[in-house]
Amino acid sequence: MAQAKVGGNTARTRYVSVNGKWPEGPLSKPTGQEAISAVKRLYRLAMGKAYAGKFVLTSGRRHTWPRHGEYRVNPDQSNDWGGWRSMVHGVSHYCHRRLHPVKSPHDFRHAVLERQMIEHVVNNGWLDGALLRPEKNKEKAPLIEKRAEKSKKLFERAERDLAAAQKRLRKWKAKVKYYDTRLAA
Repeated sequence: MAQAKVGGNTARTRYVSVNGKWPEGPLSKPTGQEAISAVKRLYRLAMGKAYAGKFVLTSGRRHTWPRHGEYRVNPDQSNDWGGWRSMVHGVSHYCHRRLHPVKSPHDFRHAVLERQMIEHVVNNGWLDGALLRPEKNKEKAPLIEKRAEKSKKLFERAERDLAAAQKRLRKWKAKVKYYDTRLAA
């Protein structure tokens, strides 16, 4: 990174202080659901409002960045440090770009924004799984069992319908017999 002087600090020293906010050692890898929740919340933290488009989980070498109205989130970007660090860095760059379109991408305002985001992630326990929602692990019955149960219900319904139809048939048969005898007389 170039040693550009801005406000008495070099860009390198600013980012040392920013990246120093992350805890030491490797970070946990966010799940897909956790990553999308984090990006939504970080965007709202920086911009003061929710992102208008939808969020899509992606993978591979793709960056966490909006494209064509979709905010594509990659929880395991394959770069040097990936995961949480890469996601927060990408969201902070995008938000800085939206907030200060004519400023340099590594302006001191970006460093301040990224530091705020990192502190938010660390202080709210997101690295420890605070964003994880319990999965809806409903035990699903095998398809054949579902179909067997549905068949039984439909059979019982058909029997009830048949009984009702036989009752109506007896009733109308009696009425027809009554009117035939009345007309014959």
